[in-house]
Amino acid sequence: MSGGITKISPQMMIAELTNWNIEINSPYNDGWTVQHYQKQLDEMIAYFDRLKMTDEEKDFEDEKSKWVCQECNKPTFETDFDYLVSPTMHLGCQLQMEKEVDEILEDNA
Repeated sequence: MSGGITKISPQMMIAELTNWNIEINSPYNDGWTVQHYQKQLDEMIAYFDRLKMTDEEKDFEDEKSKWVCQECNKPTFETDFDYLVSPTMHLGCQLQMEKEVDEILEDNA
C-alpha cells in the first residue's frame, strides 16, 4: 500500500461490484445494504466521471458548486439572472426573508 491507496485491477473491481450486486439482491438484505452499496457506487461513479473531465470542465463544475442559495440551499446556477439577488440568493428567498422581518417588526410595534 503506497500513500494509503490500495491498487486493484479492473477485473478485481468488477468482481467486487458483482459481489455487491449479489448482496444487494439477496433475500436476506435488510435495506441498509442497498443504501450502503448504492452510496459507494455513487461515489465511484462521481470519481470516474471527474477523472474523464478536462481541466476546463472541472473548473466549471467547481464554480457551479459555489452557486447555492444561502436560504433554501438549492442551486442557483441554472436560475435566470432576473430571479437572483446574488449568485447565492434567489430573489424569492430574499423577498420571503424581508416579508418575515416586516411581520416580526409589525408584531413588536
